[in-house]
Amino acid sequence: MAEKVELKQDSKEALEKEIYEFFNDELETDLNNLQIQLIIKFMTARLGGVYYNQGLQDAKEFLKQEYQLISENVRDLMVLDGVNINDGEGE
Repeated sequence: MAEKVELKQDSKEALEKEIYEFFNDELETDLNNLQIQLIIKFMTARLGGVYYNQGLQDAKEFLKQEYQLISENVRDLMVLDGVNINDGEGE
């Protein structure tokens, strides 16, 4: 099921520039294009899935909370024979 991640050319170029600038500014290391490509390949292979899975987990939790809120709102709106079934609750 694992598929190779292919970045769009403009995204790839922006990422290459960011990596180059980071290494140059923070580590005072001047990387060549091959080194940058290897870093991108490594990070994608090792970290991409971790962040992807965390994003899915975050989305799942968000949707779970939203579903619970919607369910509560629907329950509050429910009526039985023209009377809100929640009338008198909590009093």
